[in-house]
Amino acid sequence: MDQLKGLKAVLSVNHALVYAPPDQPGVTVIANKQIYADRYLEAMLDVTALAERAPSGGKPGVYLLKIRRMRFDRLQSGGLLDIRGKVVKGMREQMVSDLQRLKATGEQSTH
Repeated sequence: MDQLKGLKAVLSVNHALVYAPPDQPGVTVIANKQIYADRYLEAMLDVTALAERAPSGGKPGVYLLKIRRMRFDRLQSGGLLDIRGKVVKGMREQMVSDLQRLKATGEQSTH
């Protein structure tokens, strides 16, 4: 159950796949595909790729690439009931929150 600020909760089902190539031990790819959502979204695909980078200045690090593609239901936009605008804003805020959480987690693990 996902909750976006100011909107009804969304019941969704996702399929996730994690791939770590055996010949590249510092690389991981995670794909998350939405199979079902009861409102707001028709489809979503989220791909995250992580690759360790060579230590610079003695500090290890990672490169992170996150791509999120969404297709929305036919949501009302404009006027007082701008549901589409609220959903898009909520999704952007969620993406920023996800990236900040990933950054904080990565920084904690390197200390």
